[in-house]
Amino acid sequence: MFQVKQADSALRLWLNNSEANFGGGVMRKALKKAAKLNFSILLLLAFTVNISYAQSINKNESKALLVYSFVKYIGWSTYVDQHAIVIGVVDDVEFADDLRRLVNNRQMSGKVILVKDVDISEVSNCQLVYLPKAKGELSSTLASSLKSMQILFVREDPEFKTNDADISIVNPSGLIRSHKFIINRKSIQDKGMKISVDLIGLANMVI
Repeated sequence: MFQVKQADSALRLWLNNSEANFGGGVMRKALKKAAKLNFSILLLLAFTVNISYAQSINKNESKALLVYSFVKYIGWSTYVDQHAIVIGVVDDVEFADDLRRLVNNRQMSGKVILVKDVDISEVSNCQLVYLPKAKGELSSTLASSLKSMQILFVREDPEFKTNDADISIVNPSGLIRSHKFIINRKSIQDKGMKISVDLIGLANMVI
């Protein structure tokens, strides 16, 4: 439980740092004036600012948005789950949590979008499978096992070292929120899935 004393200390530190971080006297005076208001209101303001800032630099933000767009613009004729579109994230809890927050309560084609943490033995229960770069050694095995299934295989491959995924998320610049994607059209079509022309138009490359 977050204690009031800890909150007060955190808030005072945030106020003391505000002069350096936000350009000096004007902002500091405004914050001190605000401190006369109800403490709970000021505390909420402080943490809202901090949370918003953290979210704005979230390294997973652009990747999560891309994965969500893939769900929107890929068409399946068969579904693993008749009531949900299941996105399986292989061994990346942090990304799964960020993606889960993004798609919370969203639906597509009348089906709720679910994000699940999975290992490689559970991918057949998903509609889309996401493989992080840290698990790149599993890429060829995963591609082979999903070859005959209507399961979209999305891999994070910053330097595009292989083309065995249906969609590769790349980031040549290495900068936060600079992710692009490459579509393997033949692989997707061979599985019987359809790709929206809008998604093709947004791709960095189509192979």
